[in-house]
Amino acid sequence: MPVQTSIQLFTVREALEADLDRTLAELASRGFTAAEPYDFVRRAETLATSLKTNGIAAPTGHAFLASTSFVNPDGSGTSVPVPSPAAVFDAAGVLGMTTVIDPYTEPSRWQSIEQIAEIARSLNIAAEIGAERGIRVGYHNHAHRRSRSRSRVTSRASPTWPATSRAAGTSTDLRAELHPVSGRARRLRPTVRRG
Repeated sequence: MPVQTSIQLFTVREALEADLDRTLAELASRGFTAAEPYDFVRRAETLATSLKTNGIAAPTGHAFLASTSFVNPDGSGTSVPVPSPAAVFDAAGVLGMTTVIDPYTEPSRWQSIEQIAEIARSLNIAAEIGAERGIRVGYHNHAHRRSRSRSRVTSRASPTWPATSRAAGTSTDLRAELHPVSGRARRLRPTVRRG
């Protein structure tokens, strides 16, 4: 399988918001053939047209799936509502995405096993909606979770993907079991280990 280098469009957000077509043309001129859009629901058609014009694919994108309101890049929450998972996957389909990645949740939501279980439940529901459209779900762990709270999320190459929260002598793992043949996540489950 050939390697495809992709750029996360949030990296060039100011230029993108100022001039979508010019920014994507510049990225294409620098050799990018794939991009990872953010905030794509509100502009799916326009973005799809510009990406196609510039020969850039969007196999993945960032959108909130486990939060009902926007979370700032620093991890602080807002009251600004985000699109529903169904709307996210509809827009992802317009863009030709095969994976939608939830960029992060508020660090305050990682303080108890119940909160982590709720995040897992929300991601599992979103994954079911996405699967109906042939779109997979991922979760991206931002550094603010590690630096601003006692919680941390880790990722490693293994048959399970753990997200770990540590508090008061326990650790809570949020694990997605991967199907041995397809590699698709089956379910996210929180478990507690003492010590």
